[in-house]
Amino acid sequence: MNWASCGRGFVVAVSALLAFGGCASAVSAGKHEPGPIFVGDYETGNFDQWPWCQNVAVRSVPCSSFRTSTHSMQVQTNVVRPGRKFAARFEVRHGDQPKGICCGDRAEVSGNERAQANEGDDLWYQWSTLFDENFPVGPEWSVVSQWHANQDGPPPVAIDAGGATFSDDRWGIVLATWNAPGDRGPTFTPWSAPVIRDVRNDIKLHIKWSVHDDVGFIELWHDGVPQTFGEPCAGHTRCTVRTLMPGGDRVCRALQYAR
Repeated sequence: MNWASCGRGFVVAVSALLAFGGCASAVSAGKHEPGPIFVGDYETGNFDQWPWCQNVAVRSVPCSSFRTSTHSMQVQTNVVRPGRKFAARFEVRHGDQPKGICCGDRAEVSGNERAQANEGDDLWYQWSTLFDENFPVGPEWSVVSQWHANQDGPPPVAIDAGGATFSDDRWGIVLATWNAPGDRGPTFTPWSAPVIRDVRNDIKLHIKWSVHDDVGFIELWHDGVPQTFGEPCAGHTRCTVRTLMPGGDRVCRALQYAR
């Protein structure tokens, strides 16, 4: 990507990241629908709901101590989801790699044990993302959300944008399978959509976390509509696939803009 010509780009993540345990969409009579086990919706007016904040201004610090005015991460009121007071804005400029932290420019929040997932966990995630009018989607990679293993390497589940994974001006789901730490299996891109700037994307994911190919799965709703996947589960609305790295321990949730 020619950064001199494209300047900068950012993602605005509007509304909550909610993680629900159990089967939140089908509740039998006499049973209570499970509530969220983690809420990171920025309605506190800051990043305090998230344990860790990482950006070029502060490197990596507890979000409760992040009070720095920076272009990288802001909780703002200008662009919000209807019914909400606040939204988080993430921006990455060329050279925004936090000092001493690996692998590219980034601005992100990440969770603690309440936002983690282990073998057998059945979790639902819901949030909204808006791509700004200047958001660049070219031939290089961009990550806007991920569930990273406790090991080095691409995350087992991520949402990426750009031509390194998809064609230019598209974003979608990336599933990186692993046989063991350091031993990669195939990578799948079962769903993608055009990047439409200045339009909110409502995202809901249902993920069964497992190292087993016949146990793990993902389901996706985009703007309230269930999505049909391509390979490796072409034609299905449930993609049965390995979602954890064997030997990679749990996965940790991060909402970010990294490239």
